[in-house]
Amino acid sequence: MTNLVYKIAEKEDLIDIVSLLYKDDLGKNREAFNIPLPQSYLEAFENINNDPNQELIVVKFYEKQGFRASHEGMKLILPLTGKANDKG
Repeated sequence: MTNLVYKIAEKEDLIDIVSLLYKDDLGKNREAFNIPLPQSYLEAFENINNDPNQELIVVKFYEKQGFRASHEGMKLILPLTGKANDKG
């Protein structure tokens, strides 16, 4: 199952945003992705965030990883440890 979470961008999202821009074919030649981020990114974020005509939205992608629990693995491991036949 895939979950998309939409939210207003916060400063904490800025590293992920710049990372995505940097990984883009065009962005890799113009973005400066260093941690800590250059001050110019923080200033740009604040300028956009403080503009009442702008709204920065990020979408977080979560995928629930399913698995099947099984005791079959234990059946295989226990004989190797010599504890499969222990009574106690």
